[in-house]
Amino acid sequence: MFIDQRDIAMLNRILIALDNSKNPQPVFSTAIAWAKINDSRLLLLNVLSNQSDHTQNNLAEWESYCVSDLEELRSLSHIVNKVGLMADIAQPLGHTGQKICELANSWGADLIILGQPDVMADPENVLNDVGHYVIHHAPCPTLVVPHQCDRVFESDIDAINEHYATQRTAALSAV
Repeated sequence: MFIDQRDIAMLNRILIALDNSKNPQPVFSTAIAWAKINDSRLLLLNVLSNQSDHTQNNLAEWESYCVSDLEELRSLSHIVNKVGLMADIAQPLGHTGQKICELANSWGADLIILGQPDVMADPENVLNDVGHYVIHHAPCPTLVVPHQCDRVFESDIDAINEHYATQRTAALSAV
């Protein structure tokens, strides 16, 4: 989907669907770039799936997983605040695709940004079930960020600002 300059000005709320068990850097840095261009409010979301491996283990392991996941969301929220943006966080339990779409609708998201799974792990499945579900059921446009395993996640504000400048230049030159 092509997003033109008129649509860019309307991106007041961006939902970032993160999977904290994987590298969130490509999705997170892309969302920061879009949010800085538009001065958008962000919703950092990681759905706790009742289908995960953690539900098969004992309650203590599940609780530990939930707490560490929430701390990761808080850490990312802190980074968002340091670059001058506002962020909400959410950690619902349920079917990942459905929760992303439900929260996008109830929160009033103008754009959903989510990651593409590692294509090398399953070349037959370029988008997983979550991606397909969100693309077909989302109440707003969805941006799928390709998996980029060669980049290292950095919480360094200068790196995020540099990425923002690059993305902004690319976005404006595409218009």
